[in-house]
Amino acid sequence: MNLVPAALVVLSAGVLLFGAVPRATAAGAYGVVAWSFMIQFVASLLDAPAWLLDLSVFHHVALAPAVDPDWASAAVLMAIGLIACVAGAAAFQRRDIALG
Repeated sequence: MNLVPAALVVLSAGVLLFGAVPRATAAGAYGVVAWSFMIQFVASLLDAPAWLLDLSVFHHVALAPAVDPDWASAAVLMAIGLIACVAGAAAFQRRDIALG
């Protein structure tokens, strides 16, 4: 359950891109994962500020069961994910798709 908010952000980024720019869906969703990994990697090498670490979805995943989950950041990630998913669904509805 600890990984669900981070996974929802990545999934909803894919949904948002699929609704708005379908050809950029895979690159954008994998780009979110790659960006988060690179931020974590660079921040571990340097003494990065907290705001830079907050841009990574991996930073918000607690190392459970050793550390209690951060429910506030999980709620913010879930809200961001749900908003992006709704925006992606709305963008998909506006696309001109002919069935049949």
